[in-house]
Amino acid sequence: MNIFVAMLSATNYSIGYIGLLPVRMKSRYYLLLFAYSFSLYYWAGIFWGQWITIPLILGCSFIVYLGSHKNILHLTFSLTGYLILILLNHIFTIPLSIIGKTIPYLHLQIHSAIIFLLTQILVLCIALYLLRRFFLLPRLPILSACPQKLLYFFLAELYAGLALMTANFIYGEAVAYPAEVLSLNGTLVTAFTLSAILIFYNMYDILKKNYELGLQQAQSAIMQEYAHRMESLYEDVRIFRHDYRNILATMQNYIDEENTEALKDYFYKTILHCAPVLSDDGFTLGRLHLLEDDAVKSLLYMKIVAILNHKIHLNLEITEKVPVLPIDSIILCQILGILLDNALEAALVSSEKSLQITIVTTDSSVLFSISNSTLPLPVPVAALLKPGYSSKEGHEGIGLAIVDELLDSISCAELSTKYDGSVFCQALEILQHRGKHPGLKQSLPKGPM
Repeated sequence: MNIFVAMLSATNYSIGYIGLLPVRMKSRYYLLLFAYSFSLYYWAGIFWGQWITIPLILGCSFIVYLGSHKNILHLTFSLTGYLILILLNHIFTIPLSIIGKTIPYLHLQIHSAIIFLLTQILVLCIALYLLRRFFLLPRLPILSACPQKLLYFFLAELYAGLALMTANFIYGEAVAYPAEVLSLNGTLVTAFTLSAILIFYNMYDILKKNYELGLQQAQSAIMQEYAHRMESLYEDVRIFRHDYRNILATMQNYIDEENTEALKDYFYKTILHCAPVLSDDGFTLGRLHLLEDDAVKSLLYMKIVAILNHKIHLNLEITEKVPVLPIDSIILCQILGILLDNALEAALVSSEKSLQITIVTTDSSVLFSISNSTLPLPVPVAALLKPGYSSKEGHEGIGLAIVDELLDSISCAELSTKYDGSVFCQALEILQHRGKHPGLKQSLPKGPM
């Protein structure tokens, strides 16, 4: 039975460390985290008591750090989840201690300990799930831009607070966890949690303002370049219209004079070898005027220019005006950016080198479809959504996993994936009015690649 209690304790610790992670780790890191926690609790806990908290925090932090691709931001989320675990533990143990159900009592009463741990695990899972989905994921695009120095400061603050609390845990164990000590610990944990939240909010507020300012500046620069290209396209159209009239007038003169030989000579020497004045690229970019969201328009303009610069054959179809959607533009741009980057990288190494972007607007939703030519996939489509998988050396392979996580926080959007052996297609459908998405009702648009 003690083994079962140790397993529940290890599960509790593991959930605390991984519950707020924005991406999933590889399976071996979850197993390693559980095995490490279980080993400390079951074997070392008997002799060390609360002293095992020190190697527990350091070891689990190291495992999460490696499993999350050495991402400091993810490590801060992990420690925040462990902090919430400690807070919930005191919320449970302080009332129990007041009525005489102290921690030593729970250690002796196996059945009570099991009920206590199962209840805490359930509450912890619910709390971390809600925080992750509705608080963390919507803010992830901005938090990901946090400077490393600021992250190191916040991480140091978390470790300092956890060190102080560990010292109190060790003292509390030495005096058999009286209600007064537990109350003091609970006060310290609450104060530290509130201070961490305050620091986090101030940090996020600064990052958000800087991010929005940078985004506005980038959008302004992109829209100026877009306007310049449209002016250039208008000038090309004006020149073409002028030359076109001259060409028709000359041809009409030869036709009126029935001078067939001169007409043939003019056609083969002048018209046929004349370089085209108009570029398809300008008309492709011109279709973006149908997008009413400037952030999405700027993103698509930037990605389309990159696609055209890589000599990828692009087909852009926008049927009608695309309204501003009830979804954070930053999150939408991050999702579309990842999908377009993946499509470009796959099309580059394929023989066809083609990519198609289709945006279809209906009364109820807007469908963004991105199709690209690709080499045969080495794994099933489902494997591409798993974090850590990448066919590109040196890549973390978390792009589509991040998209999946972001979509979890958006009830009005759904992503569909299709692959037929040579074409990979992903369709993002977003409802025009907030509400739970019933699922993709439209088939993916078909068209020439």
